[in-house]
Amino acid sequence: MNNSEKKTAAVSFSQLIDAVRHNKYQLSSGKNILELPLYFVLGKTFLNNYDEFLNKYKELLLEHNTDDEILAIVEKLSKGLWDTIDEYLKGDIISSYSIFCNTMSPIKHILPHRTISQCVFYRMRSETGLSDPKDFWHIPFHKQYLSKSERFSIEGYPILYLGYSKRVCELEITEGTLAKYSLINSIENVIDLTLGQGENQKLISDRDLMKIFPLIASCYIVPYYSAICQKECKPKGVSFREEYILPQFLTLYLRNEMKANGIIYYSVKEPNLQTNGIGEDDLKNLALYTTRIEGEEYDIQLMGKFEITL
Repeated sequence: MNNSEKKTAAVSFSQLIDAVRHNKYQLSSGKNILELPLYFVLGKTFLNNYDEFLNKYKELLLEHNTDDEILAIVEKLSKGLWDTIDEYLKGDIISSYSIFCNTMSPIKHILPHRTISQCVFYRMRSETGLSDPKDFWHIPFHKQYLSKSERFSIEGYPILYLGYSKRVCELEITEGTLAKYSLINSIENVIDLTLGQGENQKLISDRDLMKIFPLIASCYIVPYYSAICQKECKPKGVSFREEYILPQFLTLYLRNEMKANGIIYYSVKEPNLQTNGIGEDDLKNLALYTTRIEGEEYDIQLMGKFEITL
């Protein structure tokens, strides 16, 4: 097979997953580059860890004869995401978000999106003994001061977080009161950031998945990882989370530029997440964006799509 034939040979994402099981594709954390969550090890700066991941991923694609179109998009995406973080850490937030928007523009049409219908979700509150379904609605708009900075949540903007299973709620919250959310009206244009996307339910081709994988992985970064203890060892008093820069910008972009209604994503609380679509519903969350209407305490239209039982 000559070089031109190699460049056109199709490589599936599952073949890449098999390839990275070799030590050659390991990061400093000891995890392979397609393994989620993406652990960033203690002792290296955030950008140095990010560099290592991006370079290893590009190396993987090159060594498996991925064609020039995929390589070019991955190169531009990687540079744009790195520059976004770099500008943010320099204190230029406006420039950082502008870079992010420009970076997203060439790939926004291939982001996997789905319509959710006839699903059951769960929501857990850390308080015990709650008995009113309204206790499980999103943070009311008149109490936006309670909205913390989370992976996909910008401080002060309430989002409704739901789990696809009781187990994932327990991973996120540990214990509390659980409510069941039965979806009675479909929700369109929800971006799916999972890789398997359910057995036989892939929304995009392997080629497109390879192109956007750096963006997807960037939403699952866990820093302060100790390879010795094999767990996150976050210092006390951390208030700024570098790993939230890209997913929070993604929330802004999806909501404002693509009119998306939410994001489906894996819990980063599971250290041995399988990314081949097998049993993944047990580890998925749904973040739904809210819309504030003057005079209303809640997004009534969104909450009206569910029947809530305790």
